[in-house]
Amino acid sequence: MVYNAHCRQIMDITKTITMGRGRGVCNNVISKDCVCTRPYSHILCNVCGFIMEGRIRKTCPIHPLTLFLMDISQCPQCKAHSFMMQEFSNGTK
Repeated sequence: MVYNAHCRQIMDITKTITMGRGRGVCNNVISKDCVCTRPYSHILCNVCGFIMEGRIRKTCPIHPLTLFLMDISQCPQCKAHSFMMQEFSNGTK
């Protein structure tokens, strides 16, 4: 038994459901608002001018728990945050 101060109730630990470790996986892409399957593009850092190929990390409105580990969250050269970078289409389809 554990007292949960937020809900002001006593909870039985043996009856709680444990969630798996890590993030979810995007299996079904139905909506056009989903950003999970966007193509790779060129990324330009507006701070240092570094250019790389990849995707800037964005949260999908349809799958908010899905996280793609290869998406860029910071510039690898100057460590600027993702809002200081821009994506440019590389022309491939």
